[in-house]
Amino acid sequence: MTTEHAGEAQPHSNGPSGVRTHLLVAVLLAMCTAIAFGAVGGGVLPKAVLLPLITVLAIAQITLQAAFYMHLRRDRRLFSLVFASAALLALFIGWTVWYLLQIHPGRT
Repeated sequence: MTTEHAGEAQPHSNGPSGVRTHLLVAVLLAMCTAIAFGAVGGGVLPKAVLLPLITVLAIAQITLQAAFYMHLRRDRRLFSLVFASAALLALFIGWTVWYLLQIHPGRT
């Protein structure tokens, strides 16, 4: 016969991630950072390749951080949609500013 107490926390499938998952995320974030630093510091990639590479790495890092450290992975889909919309808007604004600075280089 089992008795359940109202104040006890019950385990569920959406619980916190394990240590292995957090270590994997940390390794992936470190790899993205190392690739970004290597690409910028190496100086061998042309700017036409460097900017999209850095952008993709930044998006990957932001997504991992939001999913695991801000716990969006376990929240409602609406929160993820709001976050993704804001990230896409920021990306669009950044690319627009970059493009405008490329066609009007003297105006800052």
